[in-house]
Amino acid sequence: MMVDHQGSASSSQPETVDSPSLKKITAAWVTASAMCFAAVVVCSSNIPVANERGNTFLSEEKLERFPFNLQNLVHNNLGGFGPDSGDKHIVFQGITEVDGEKIDLLVESVGKYKARKNKNGLEGDFGRINMKKGKATFLFKFVKTGTTIPVALPKYELSFYDIDQTEKITACGAETVSVELDGKVTSKKLKSGCTQVSSKKGVRGVPNPSHVLALTSDQKKASATYTFRGASEVEVSFAHSGDFRNFWFCGFAYVKSAVPGPKPCQSEVTSLNLKEVVQNNLGGKGPDTGKEELRFTNVVKVNHVNVDLVVEVMGTGTYSSSDPEQNGVKGEFANLNLNLQTNAPLAFTFVKEGTRKKVSLPGFAFSFYDIDGPVGGESMEVCGAEKAMVDPRGEVAATSKGDCTTVSNSVGGSVENPSSAVTLSDDQIKRSATFIFGKTSTFQVTLAVKGSGDWTRNLLFSGVPVLDC
Repeated sequence: MMVDHQGSASSSQPETVDSPSLKKITAAWVTASAMCFAAVVVCSSNIPVANERGNTFLSEEKLERFPFNLQNLVHNNLGGFGPDSGDKHIVFQGITEVDGEKIDLLVESVGKYKARKNKNGLEGDFGRINMKKGKATFLFKFVKTGTTIPVALPKYELSFYDIDQTEKITACGAETVSVELDGKVTSKKLKSGCTQVSSKKGVRGVPNPSHVLALTSDQKKASATYTFRGASEVEVSFAHSGDFRNFWFCGFAYVKSAVPGPKPCQSEVTSLNLKEVVQNNLGGKGPDTGKEELRFTNVVKVNHVNVDLVVEVMGTGTYSSSDPEQNGVKGEFANLNLNLQTNAPLAFTFVKEGTRKKVSLPGFAFSFYDIDGPVGGESMEVCGAEKAMVDPRGEVAATSKGDCTTVSNSVGGSVENPSSAVTLSDDQIKRSATFIFGKTSTFQVTLAVKGSGDWTRNLLFSGVPVLDC
Protein backbone atom coordinates (compact mmCIF):
# COMPACT_ATOMS: atom_id res chain seq x y z
CA MET A 1 0.00 0.00 0.00
CA MET A 2 1.17 3.51 -0.70
CA VAL A 3 0.87 5.85 2.25
CA ASP A 4 0.89 9.52 1.24
CA HIS A 5 1.68 12.17 3.83
CA GLN A 6 0.20 15.37 2.50
CA GLY A 7 -0.34 18.86 3.80
CA SER A 8 -0.26 22.41 2.50
CA ALA A 9 1.57 23.40 -0.65
CA SER A 10 4.44 24.73 1.45
CA SER A 11 5.19 21.32 2.97
CA SER A 12 7.72 18.82 1.70
CA GLN A 13 6.95 16.24 -0.97
CA PRO A 14 4.88 13.28 0.26
CA GLU A 15 6.62 10.23 1.65
CA THR A 16 5.45 6.96 0.13
CA VAL A 17 5.52 3.32 1.15
CA ASP A 18 4.79 0.98 -1.74
CA SER A 19 3.20 -2.45 -1.62
CA PRO A 20 3.10 -4.65 -4.73
CA SER A 21 -0.14 -6.22 -3.54
CA LEU A 22 -2.17 -3.08 -4.08
CA LYS A 23 -2.73 -0.73 -6.96
CA LYS A 24 -0.53 2.35 -6.80
CA ILE A 25 -2.15 5.75 -7.17
CA THR A 26 0.10 8.75 -7.68
CA ALA A 27 -1.05 11.95 -6.03
CA ALA A 28 -0.48 15.05 -8.11
CA TRP A 29 0.40 18.33 -6.47
CA VAL A 30 -1.62 20.85 -8.44
CA THR A 31 -2.34 24.56 -8.31
CA ALA A 32 -5.68 25.89 -7.17
CA SER A 33 -6.44 27.09 -10.68
CA ALA A 34 -7.30 23.51 -11.66
CA MET A 35 -9.06 22.43 -8.47
CA CYS A 36 -12.46 20.76 -8.63
CA PHE A 37 -15.08 21.67 -6.09
CA ALA A 38 -18.86 21.39 -5.98
CA ALA A 39 -20.48 21.67 -9.40
CA VAL A 40 -17.86 23.10 -11.74
CA VAL A 41 -14.19 23.40 -12.65
CA VAL A 42 -12.86 26.93 -13.13
CA CYS A 43 -9.56 27.16 -14.92
CA SER A 44 -7.59 30.26 -15.87
CA SER A 45 -4.16 31.39 -17.00
CA ASN A 46 -1.06 31.55 -14.85
CA ILE A 47 -0.07 35.12 -15.75
CA PRO A 48 -0.80 38.39 -13.91
CA VAL A 49 -4.21 39.77 -14.85
CA ALA A 50 -5.87 43.15 -14.45
CA ASN A 51 -9.49 43.95 -13.75
CA GLU A 52 -11.51 46.77 -15.23
CA ARG A 53 -10.29 49.11 -12.48
CA GLY A 54 -6.69 48.51 -13.53
CA ASN A 55 -5.75 46.61 -10.38
CA THR A 56 -3.19 43.87 -10.99
CA PHE A 57 -3.56 40.65 -9.03
CA LEU A 58 -1.28 37.73 -8.33
CA SER A 59 -0.97 35.05 -10.98
CA GLU A 60 -3.41 32.20 -10.57
CA GLU A 61 -0.63 29.77 -9.66
CA LYS A 62 0.02 31.83 -6.49
CA LEU A 63 -3.58 31.73 -5.35
CA GLU A 64 -5.27 28.83 -3.61
CA ARG A 65 -9.01 28.08 -3.73
CA PHE A 66 -10.90 27.43 -0.51
CA PRO A 67 -14.58 27.34 0.40
CA PHE A 68 -16.17 30.15 2.38
CA ASN A 69 -16.60 29.32 6.04
CA LEU A 70 -20.24 30.23 6.67
CA GLN A 71 -20.45 28.48 10.05
CA ASN A 72 -20.13 31.63 12.16
CA LEU A 73 -23.53 33.26 11.64
CA VAL A 74 -23.45 36.24 14.02
CA HIS A 75 -26.56 38.18 12.90
CA ASN A 76 -29.68 36.91 11.15
CA ASN A 77 -32.46 39.38 10.35
CA LEU A 78 -32.61 39.62 6.57
CA GLY A 79 -35.40 42.01 5.59
CA GLY A 80 -36.56 42.08 9.22
CA PHE A 81 -37.80 38.46 9.12
CA GLY A 82 -35.71 37.30 12.10
CA PRO A 83 -34.98 35.41 14.13
CA ASP A 84 -32.74 38.25 15.35
CA SER A 85 -33.81 41.87 15.73
CA GLY A 86 -31.95 45.03 14.79
CA ASP A 87 -30.14 45.57 11.49
CA LYS A 88 -32.05 43.99 8.59
CA HIS A 89 -29.27 41.86 7.15
CA ILE A 90 -27.37 38.60 7.60
CA VAL A 91 -23.71 38.52 8.67
CA PHE A 92 -21.45 35.47 8.27
CA GLN A 93 -18.29 36.32 10.20
CA GLY A 94 -14.76 35.33 9.16
CA ILE A 95 -15.65 33.54 5.91
CA THR A 96 -12.11 34.00 4.54
CA GLU A 97 -8.96 36.09 4.91
CA VAL A 98 -7.24 38.63 2.66
CA ASP A 99 -3.65 39.56 3.55
CA GLY A 100 -4.20 38.32 7.09
CA GLU A 101 -7.43 40.32 7.50
CA LYS A 102 -10.61 38.42 8.33
CA ILE A 103 -13.53 39.11 6.01
CA ASP A 104 -17.27 38.94 6.74
CA LEU A 105 -20.07 38.32 4.26
CA LEU A 106 -23.02 40.69 4.74
CA VAL A 107 -26.24 40.01 2.81
CA GLU A 108 -29.03 42.59 2.64
CA SER A 109 -32.20 42.96 0.59
CA VAL A 110 -32.76 45.80 -1.88
CA GLY A 111 -36.34 46.91 -2.39
CA LYS A 112 -39.39 44.68 -1.90
CA TYR A 113 -38.76 41.35 -0.18
CA LYS A 114 -41.06 38.98 1.70
CA ALA A 115 -40.23 35.72 3.46
CA ARG A 116 -41.42 33.34 6.15
CA LYS A 117 -40.33 34.23 9.65
CA ASN A 118 -37.12 32.65 10.97
CA LYS A 119 -36.33 30.67 7.79
CA ASN A 120 -33.16 32.48 6.69
CA GLY A 121 -29.64 31.69 7.82
CA LEU A 122 -27.50 28.57 7.76
CA GLU A 123 -28.15 24.91 7.01
CA GLY A 124 -25.26 22.50 6.81
CA ASP A 125 -22.43 24.21 4.90
CA PHE A 126 -24.78 26.56 3.05
CA GLY A 127 -26.37 29.95 3.47
CA ARG A 128 -30.13 29.91 2.94
CA ILE A 129 -32.48 32.69 1.83
CA ASN A 130 -36.22 32.13 1.96
CA MET A 131 -38.58 34.25 -0.17
CA LYS A 132 -42.18 34.47 -1.26
CA LYS A 133 -43.06 34.03 -4.95
CA GLY A 134 -42.02 36.83 -7.29
CA LYS A 135 -38.65 38.54 -7.49
CA ALA A 136 -36.30 39.96 -4.89
CA THR A 137 -32.83 41.52 -5.10
CA PHE A 138 -29.98 41.18 -2.63
CA LEU A 139 -26.51 42.63 -2.15
CA PHE A 140 -23.74 40.22 -1.16
CA LYS A 141 -21.11 42.45 0.48
CA PHE A 142 -17.59 41.58 1.62
CA VAL A 143 -16.51 43.72 4.55
CA LYS A 144 -13.74 43.97 7.11
CA THR A 145 -14.77 41.76 10.01
CA GLY A 146 -16.98 43.45 12.57
CA THR A 147 -17.49 46.53 10.37
CA THR A 148 -19.23 47.67 7.18
CA ILE A 149 -15.96 48.71 5.51
CA PRO A 150 -15.93 47.13 2.00
CA VAL A 151 -13.09 44.82 0.97
CA ALA A 152 -12.50 43.81 -2.66
CA LEU A 153 -11.57 40.13 -2.92
CA PRO A 154 -8.94 39.38 -5.61
CA LYS A 155 -11.06 36.54 -7.00
CA TYR A 156 -14.00 34.57 -5.69
CA GLU A 157 -16.95 32.43 -6.67
CA LEU A 158 -20.59 32.46 -5.61
CA SER A 159 -22.27 29.11 -6.11
CA PHE A 160 -26.00 28.44 -5.95
CA TYR A 161 -27.61 25.05 -5.36
CA ASP A 162 -30.93 23.22 -5.56
CA ILE A 163 -32.07 25.31 -8.54
CA ASP A 164 -35.38 23.69 -9.44
CA GLN A 165 -39.14 24.31 -9.72
CA THR A 166 -39.11 27.56 -11.79
CA GLU A 167 -36.28 29.15 -9.82
CA LYS A 168 -34.16 31.82 -11.53
CA ILE A 169 -30.99 33.55 -10.33
CA THR A 170 -29.51 36.65 -11.98
CA ALA A 171 -26.16 38.29 -11.22
CA CYS A 172 -24.17 41.04 -12.94
CA GLY A 173 -20.45 41.57 -13.39
CA ALA A 174 -19.33 37.94 -13.37
CA GLU A 175 -16.17 36.99 -15.21
CA THR A 176 -17.57 33.53 -15.96
CA VAL A 177 -20.77 31.61 -15.28
CA SER A 178 -20.66 27.82 -15.20
CA VAL A 179 -23.32 25.10 -15.23
CA GLU A 180 -23.02 21.41 -16.07
CA LEU A 181 -23.50 20.69 -19.77
CA ASP A 182 -25.89 17.80 -19.11
CA GLY A 183 -27.36 19.39 -16.01
CA LYS A 184 -30.73 20.60 -14.81
CA VAL A 185 -29.87 24.31 -15.18
CA THR A 186 -29.57 26.61 -18.19
CA SER A 187 -27.85 29.99 -18.44
CA LYS A 188 -28.39 32.96 -20.72
CA LYS A 189 -26.99 36.44 -21.15
CA LEU A 190 -29.58 39.21 -20.69
CA LYS A 191 -29.70 42.49 -22.61
CA SER A 192 -28.55 44.21 -19.43
CA GLY A 193 -25.29 42.27 -19.63
CA CYS A 194 -26.17 40.21 -16.57
CA THR A 195 -26.39 36.41 -16.66
CA GLN A 196 -29.45 34.47 -15.58
CA VAL A 197 -29.46 30.80 -14.61
CA SER A 198 -32.73 28.91 -14.29
CA SER A 199 -34.02 25.41 -13.77
CA LYS A 200 -34.99 23.50 -16.87
CA LYS A 201 -38.67 22.86 -17.42
CA GLY A 202 -40.03 20.06 -15.27
CA VAL A 203 -37.03 19.88 -12.90
CA ARG A 204 -38.25 19.33 -9.35
CA GLY A 205 -37.55 17.28 -6.27
CA VAL A 206 -33.75 17.67 -6.15
CA PRO A 207 -32.72 16.80 -2.55
CA ASN A 208 -31.52 19.77 -0.54
CA PRO A 209 -27.73 19.81 -0.11
CA SER A 210 -26.12 19.64 3.31
CA HIS A 211 -22.38 19.29 2.65
CA VAL A 212 -20.47 21.17 -0.03
CA LEU A 213 -17.96 18.31 -0.26
CA ALA A 214 -20.62 15.64 -0.60
CA LEU A 215 -22.92 16.78 -3.38
CA THR A 216 -24.71 14.04 -5.26
CA SER A 217 -24.68 13.97 -9.05
CA ASP A 218 -28.21 15.41 -9.14
CA GLN A 219 -27.26 18.19 -6.73
CA LYS A 220 -24.29 19.15 -8.89
CA LYS A 221 -26.53 19.24 -11.97
CA ALA A 222 -28.88 21.63 -10.17
CA SER A 223 -26.07 24.08 -9.34
CA ALA A 224 -24.44 27.13 -10.93
CA THR A 225 -21.27 29.10 -10.20
CA TYR A 226 -20.51 32.77 -10.89
CA THR A 227 -16.85 33.86 -10.80
CA PHE A 228 -15.95 37.45 -9.90
CA ARG A 229 -12.72 39.39 -9.68
CA GLY A 230 -11.82 42.49 -7.67
CA ALA A 231 -15.33 43.32 -6.41
CA SER A 232 -16.46 44.07 -2.85
CA GLU A 233 -20.15 43.44 -3.54
CA VAL A 234 -22.44 41.62 -5.96
CA GLU A 235 -26.09 42.24 -6.74
CA VAL A 236 -28.08 39.02 -7.06
CA SER A 237 -31.78 38.62 -7.90
CA PHE A 238 -33.85 35.56 -7.10
CA ALA A 239 -37.21 34.75 -8.70
CA HIS A 240 -39.73 31.90 -8.62
CA SER A 241 -43.44 31.31 -9.18
CA GLY A 242 -44.20 28.97 -6.29
CA ASP A 243 -45.37 29.85 -2.79
CA PHE A 244 -42.22 30.13 -0.62
CA ARG A 245 -38.86 28.79 -1.75
CA ASN A 246 -35.35 28.54 -0.28
CA PHE A 247 -32.27 29.64 -2.25
CA TRP A 248 -29.01 27.96 -1.22
CA PHE A 249 -25.54 29.44 -1.64
CA CYS A 250 -21.91 28.99 -0.75
CA GLY A 251 -18.69 30.41 -2.17
CA PHE A 252 -14.99 29.96 -2.76
CA ALA A 253 -12.17 32.45 -2.24
CA TYR A 254 -8.86 32.54 -4.09
CA VAL A 255 -6.31 33.61 -1.50
CA LYS A 256 -2.57 34.20 -1.45
CA SER A 257 -1.68 31.85 1.39
CA ALA A 258 -3.16 28.63 2.66
CA VAL A 259 -6.29 29.00 4.77
CA PRO A 260 -6.98 26.14 7.19
CA GLY A 261 -9.45 23.70 5.69
CA PRO A 262 -9.55 20.70 3.37
CA LYS A 263 -8.23 21.08 -0.15
CA PRO A 264 -10.22 19.88 -3.14
CA CYS A 265 -9.67 16.28 -4.07
CA GLN A 266 -8.24 15.64 -7.54
CA SER A 267 -9.03 11.95 -7.79
CA GLU A 268 -12.25 10.72 -9.35
CA VAL A 269 -13.78 9.74 -6.03
CA THR A 270 -17.41 9.67 -4.97
CA SER A 271 -18.33 11.73 -1.91
CA LEU A 272 -20.65 10.07 0.61
CA ASN A 273 -23.52 11.86 2.32
CA LEU A 274 -23.70 10.33 5.81
CA LYS A 275 -26.53 12.48 7.12
CA GLU A 276 -29.50 10.17 7.72
CA VAL A 277 -29.70 7.04 9.90
CA VAL A 278 -32.63 4.64 9.55
CA GLN A 279 -31.39 1.84 11.87
CA ASN A 280 -29.15 2.39 14.90
CA ASN A 281 -28.40 -0.87 16.71
CA LEU A 282 -24.72 -1.62 16.16
CA GLY A 283 -23.79 -4.90 17.85
CA GLY A 284 -27.26 -5.06 19.39
CA LYS A 285 -26.41 -2.20 21.78
CA GLY A 286 -29.30 0.05 20.70
CA PRO A 287 -30.79 2.57 20.98
CA ASP A 288 -32.97 0.90 18.31
CA THR A 289 -34.10 -2.72 18.36
CA GLY A 290 -34.13 -5.19 15.50
CA LYS A 291 -31.30 -5.69 13.03
CA GLU A 292 -27.90 -5.34 14.67
CA GLU A 293 -26.56 -2.73 12.28
CA LEU A 294 -25.99 0.98 11.87
CA ARG A 295 -27.51 1.98 8.52
CA PHE A 296 -27.00 5.32 6.78
CA THR A 297 -29.52 5.73 3.98
CA ASN A 298 -29.19 7.45 0.60
CA VAL A 299 -25.47 8.07 1.01
CA VAL A 300 -24.94 8.18 -2.78
CA LYS A 301 -26.63 7.23 -6.03
CA VAL A 302 -24.95 4.77 -8.42
CA ASN A 303 -26.46 4.16 -11.86
CA HIS A 304 -29.74 5.69 -10.67
CA VAL A 305 -29.83 3.37 -7.65
CA ASN A 306 -29.97 4.84 -4.13
CA VAL A 307 -27.30 3.28 -1.93
CA ASP A 308 -27.18 2.72 1.86
CA LEU A 309 -24.07 2.22 3.98
CA VAL A 310 -24.42 -0.56 6.56
CA VAL A 311 -21.97 -0.89 9.48
CA GLU A 312 -21.89 -4.24 11.34
CA VAL A 313 -19.65 -6.06 13.81
CA MET A 314 -17.52 -8.63 11.96
CA GLY A 315 -17.70 -12.38 12.67
CA THR A 316 -17.09 -13.25 16.31
CA GLY A 317 -15.91 -9.75 17.15
CA THR A 318 -17.46 -7.62 19.86
CA TYR A 319 -18.54 -4.02 20.20
CA SER A 320 -18.78 -2.27 23.56
CA SER A 321 -20.37 1.11 24.28
CA SER A 322 -22.19 2.36 27.37
CA ASP A 323 -23.48 5.33 25.36
CA PRO A 324 -24.68 3.92 22.02
CA GLU A 325 -27.10 6.84 21.59
CA GLN A 326 -24.02 8.74 20.41
CA ASN A 327 -23.80 6.52 17.32
CA GLY A 328 -25.08 7.83 14.02
CA VAL A 329 -24.96 11.49 13.03
CA LYS A 330 -23.15 14.03 15.20
CA GLY A 331 -23.32 17.51 13.75
CA GLU A 332 -21.73 17.45 10.31
CA PHE A 333 -20.10 14.05 10.88
CA ALA A 334 -20.95 10.40 11.32
CA ASN A 335 -19.96 9.01 14.71
CA LEU A 336 -19.18 5.76 16.51
CA ASN A 337 -18.91 5.58 20.30
CA LEU A 338 -16.63 3.07 22.07
CA ASN A 339 -15.81 2.28 25.69
CA LEU A 340 -12.22 2.87 26.73
CA GLN A 341 -9.81 -0.05 26.48
CA THR A 342 -11.90 -1.81 23.81
CA ASN A 343 -11.73 -2.46 20.10
CA ALA A 344 -14.36 -3.19 17.48
CA PRO A 345 -13.83 -5.00 14.13
CA LEU A 346 -16.43 -3.55 11.76
CA ALA A 347 -17.56 -4.21 8.20
CA PHE A 348 -18.73 -1.25 6.12
CA THR A 349 -20.91 -2.41 3.21
CA PHE A 350 -22.71 -0.52 0.46
CA VAL A 351 -26.11 -1.96 -0.41
CA LYS A 352 -29.16 -1.04 -2.43
CA GLU A 353 -31.44 1.17 -0.37
CA GLY A 354 -33.47 -0.83 2.16
CA THR A 355 -31.97 -4.20 1.15
CA ARG A 356 -28.90 -6.40 1.67
CA LYS A 357 -27.98 -6.44 -2.02
CA LYS A 358 -24.39 -5.22 -2.37
CA VAL A 359 -23.56 -2.29 -4.66
CA SER A 360 -20.01 -1.51 -5.81
CA LEU A 361 -18.94 2.13 -5.77
CA PRO A 362 -16.51 3.25 -8.49
CA GLY A 363 -14.22 4.92 -5.94
CA PHE A 364 -14.71 6.96 -2.78
CA ALA A 365 -13.00 8.75 0.10
CA PHE A 366 -13.36 7.96 3.80
CA SER A 367 -11.91 10.20 6.53
CA PHE A 368 -11.47 10.05 10.32
CA TYR A 369 -11.19 13.13 12.53
CA ASP A 370 -10.20 14.20 16.04
CA ILE A 371 -7.65 11.39 16.45
CA ASP A 372 -6.33 12.39 19.88
CA GLY A 373 -5.98 11.43 23.55
CA PRO A 374 -2.80 9.84 24.96
CA VAL A 375 -0.21 8.71 22.42
CA GLY A 376 -1.83 5.89 20.47
CA GLY A 377 -5.06 6.52 22.35
CA GLU A 378 -7.19 6.18 19.23
CA SER A 379 -6.42 4.00 16.23
CA MET A 380 -8.13 2.82 13.07
CA GLU A 381 -6.95 -0.17 11.06
CA VAL A 382 -8.48 0.11 7.59
CA CYS A 383 -8.27 -2.77 5.13
CA GLY A 384 -8.96 -2.61 1.40
CA ALA A 385 -8.00 1.01 0.71
CA GLU A 386 -5.73 1.88 -2.21
CA LYS A 387 -4.18 4.84 -0.43
CA ALA A 388 -3.97 6.37 3.05
CA MET A 389 -3.08 9.99 3.73
CA VAL A 390 -2.06 11.88 6.86
CA ASP A 391 -0.59 15.34 7.36
CA PRO A 392 3.24 15.39 7.08
CA ARG A 393 3.68 17.32 10.32
CA GLY A 394 3.50 14.06 12.22
CA GLU A 395 0.66 14.19 14.74
CA VAL A 396 -0.97 11.11 13.20
CA ALA A 397 1.20 8.15 12.18
CA ALA A 398 0.36 5.61 9.48
CA THR A 399 1.80 2.10 9.21
CA SER A 400 0.99 -0.42 6.48
CA LYS A 401 0.93 -4.21 6.49
CA GLY A 402 -0.49 -6.12 3.55
CA ASP A 403 -3.63 -4.38 2.37
CA CYS A 404 -4.30 -2.84 5.81
CA THR A 405 -3.13 0.52 7.14
CA THR A 406 -3.33 1.61 10.77
CA VAL A 407 -3.46 5.29 11.72
CA SER A 408 -3.12 6.54 15.29
CA ASN A 409 -2.12 9.71 17.09
CA SER A 410 1.65 9.91 17.60
CA VAL A 411 1.32 13.03 19.77
CA GLY A 412 -0.61 13.19 23.02
CA GLY A 413 -3.19 15.77 24.02
CA SER A 414 -6.49 16.82 22.49
CA VAL A 415 -7.77 19.34 19.96
CA GLU A 416 -11.12 21.08 19.71
CA ASN A 417 -13.75 18.88 18.13
CA PRO A 418 -14.45 19.88 14.51
CA SER A 419 -17.87 21.23 13.54
CA SER A 420 -17.54 20.98 9.75
CA ALA A 421 -15.27 19.11 7.34
CA VAL A 422 -15.14 22.28 5.23
CA THR A 423 -13.76 24.48 8.00
CA LEU A 424 -11.15 22.38 9.79
CA SER A 425 -8.53 24.33 11.69
CA ASP A 426 -4.87 23.61 11.07
CA ASP A 427 -4.68 21.59 14.30
CA GLN A 428 -7.77 19.59 13.31
CA ILE A 429 -6.26 18.74 9.92
CA LYS A 430 -3.16 17.42 11.68
CA ARG A 431 -5.37 15.04 13.69
CA SER A 432 -7.22 13.61 10.66
CA ALA A 433 -6.65 10.85 8.12
CA THR A 434 -8.15 10.08 4.69
CA PHE A 435 -8.41 6.73 2.89
CA ILE A 436 -9.07 6.43 -0.84
CA PHE A 437 -10.79 3.29 -2.16
CA GLY A 438 -11.11 1.90 -5.66
CA LYS A 439 -14.14 0.01 -6.91
CA THR A 440 -15.58 -2.06 -4.06
CA SER A 441 -18.77 -2.79 -2.16
CA THR A 442 -17.21 -3.38 1.25
CA PHE A 443 -14.21 -2.63 3.46
CA GLN A 444 -13.14 -3.40 7.03
CA VAL A 445 -12.21 -1.08 9.89
CA THR A 446 -11.02 -2.06 13.36
CA LEU A 447 -11.42 0.80 15.84
CA ALA A 448 -9.52 0.82 19.13
CA VAL A 449 -9.35 3.22 22.08
CA LYS A 450 -7.03 3.18 25.08
CA GLY A 451 -7.41 4.64 28.53
CA SER A 452 -8.91 3.78 31.89
CA GLY A 453 -12.14 4.56 33.67
CA ASP A 454 -15.79 4.51 32.71
CA TRP A 455 -15.47 7.06 29.92
CA THR A 456 -16.34 6.54 26.28
CA ARG A 457 -14.79 8.03 23.15
CA ASN A 458 -16.46 9.33 20.02
CA LEU A 459 -14.77 8.52 16.70
CA LEU A 460 -15.85 10.93 13.97
CA PHE A 461 -15.79 10.07 10.27
CA SER A 462 -17.15 11.26 6.94
CA GLY A 463 -17.25 10.28 3.29
CA VAL A 464 -15.17 13.19 1.99
CA PRO A 465 -11.39 13.76 1.78
CA VAL A 466 -9.51 15.92 4.26
CA LEU A 467 -6.27 16.11 2.28
CA ASP A 468 -5.35 16.27 -1.39
CA CYS A 469 -5.91 12.94 -3.08
